[in-house]
Amino acid sequence: MNHLNIRAYHFQSTELTKAKKTNPLLKSGNAQAMQQTLRKLDRAFNDMKSKGMGFPRYKKKMKSFNLISNKIELNGSYLKIPLLKNIKLKKSRDIPDGFKIKQAQIIKKASGYYVNLMIELDVDVPLPSPHGHALG
Repeated sequence: MNHLNIRAYHFQSTELTKAKKTNPLLKSGNAQAMQQTLRKLDRAFNDMKSKGMGFPRYKKKMKSFNLISNKIELNGSYLKIPLLKNIKLKKSRDIPDGFKIKQAQIIKKASGYYVNLMIELDVDVPLPSPHGHALG
C-alpha cells in the first residue's frame, strides 16, 4: 500500500464504508458529516503538498461539523435535523421567503452552540441578449 493513498479521499471513503459495516458506532452517525470530515482532511493534505502549509494538526472532536441535507427544516424557533432531535434556536434573523436550507454547520464554542444555515434560492437567470457588432 502506498503511504500517499492513505490520505486520498476516495481511499478513505471506501475504508469508511467498510468500517461502517462492522462498527455500530459509525453506522449510527451522520454519513454526510463523516464524508465532510474526510474532504477537509484531504484538502489539508493537498494544501500541505501544494501550498507548503504544515502537517495537518489534530482537531478536537465535535468542535464543529456540517450536515448536508434537503430535510433540514426551521419550524418557528426549532430546527429539525434528520437523525437528531429538534433543536431550540434563538434566531438572529428570519430566512427570506422562497429560500431553502441546504446545509447546517453546528459549532461548539465556550459560550454555547451556534448554527450557521446555508440557504439557497432557485432562480432562473436569463441569458444576456446579444448587442453590438458580431465578430467573425
